[in-house]
Amino acid sequence: MTKASEALEARRRTQVFEEFKREWWWFDQANKQHIHEFSAAWEILRRTRAFRHLDDQMHRRFQSQQIDQHSFLGVIQKGKLMSAFREMLPQSPPAPSELCDMASTWQNMISNGWTHEKNYLEASQNSEAECVLPGGKAIRIPPTYGFLNRGIPVILPRQVASQGHTSVFVELCEIANASGQPPTFLHLDGSSAPIDTLAFMRKHGKPVTFTEKGRFIAVQFSLHHPTQAIKELLKTGLDRIALGKVWEKPPNRDGQYRGPKILMSTPNPLGAVAFFRADQPCNVIERGFRTLIRPERIKNVLPRIRKEWIQWECSERAKYAPSRPESEIKKDVRADWDKAARFGRLASQSTTRPIRPKEDLANLACAACAPFYNRSRADLPDALPERWENICLRSDADFNKRILTGCQLIKSQDDVFLPLLNLSATPLG
Repeated sequence: MTKASEALEARRRTQVFEEFKREWWWFDQANKQHIHEFSAAWEILRRTRAFRHLDDQMHRRFQSQQIDQHSFLGVIQKGKLMSAFREMLPQSPPAPSELCDMASTWQNMISNGWTHEKNYLEASQNSEAECVLPGGKAIRIPPTYGFLNRGIPVILPRQVASQGHTSVFVELCEIANASGQPPTFLHLDGSSAPIDTLAFMRKHGKPVTFTEKGRFIAVQFSLHHPTQAIKELLKTGLDRIALGKVWEKPPNRDGQYRGPKILMSTPNPLGAVAFFRADQPCNVIERGFRTLIRPERIKNVLPRIRKEWIQWECSERAKYAPSRPESEIKKDVRADWDKAARFGRLASQSTTRPIRPKEDLANLACAACAPFYNRSRADLPDALPERWENICLRSDADFNKRILTGCQLIKSQDDVFLPLLNLSATPLG
């Protein structure tokens, strides 16, 4: 290599390494407050082939239209164009409904400026939409549309711990029983969804029978959602209640397990409410809940939950269609249960574990070092620190494994979404 070519290569590497400083914004301590689940999800998403393909397709169609976004006519034209964008997604794929909802959310994000060339700081800079994290911190998010996007928008299957995708409601309540009277429920702390659901059931004629009384932790969840997501959200709900002054919980103890005192179905297919004694330590409740949602336990309780739901749903529909044959009603109700079980869950291979922002962002940076790393750590970009938040980077004894892990973060999402967009999951040569 001549001196001129060496100088040219050195200049090119300098430019590339300077670009890494912008790409790896999370290594700057001044940006520490922007590291959270959604920013990590966005950094993974914008590197995927699936999102870049959708971004390019929408950009081409948008560029072909002459739209004045500041006029009323432009708003109408943009609405029609957004409707046309929906046609880019398969209308009736054999894929879980959540995946189609996520791809639709991507389109809303792209149309509002969240394009793949922008990192989280740049994309969120002009976004007026916000949501509040469980810890109370407000973060900037893209304006998205649809009832599934309460709280943090769900844009990746690995956001299994996001409320809005997986629904888990945890409540501290008190149950009183009087002789000859139906039980009464008093909300004390947390989400009121469990006892609101019971009140709805009682109002519409579904029996709610309790022989227990006292204070309980009520957990409302879906039996078919990813178990790891449910466990994560249960812990979050318990932590929120523990921060208050109402729950006088005993200290954690080891070696104990107690299952729920009551487990009953809800008006939603595959929904359930479990009641645990509130005089138990947090770790005992968590251990009991984890045991409850094991596949073999779910397999045992699911037939009863299914039977209760079908019976109640059939009786409700018969009230509004008394002349309709009972066999037809039961057939439709069973089909609705099966449909909820089939389309209300994510692909299992995409929900191996929830997003861990710091670890995932660090691995993304290591993956980008692959073209420069060949056993010589001196060739790594200067923007990659030695250590970051107790995570070894340059000094990692198995740096190649960290590179592969970062690449797998992106590939695992493409494996799920490229077939949905009718694209090959095999990288282009």
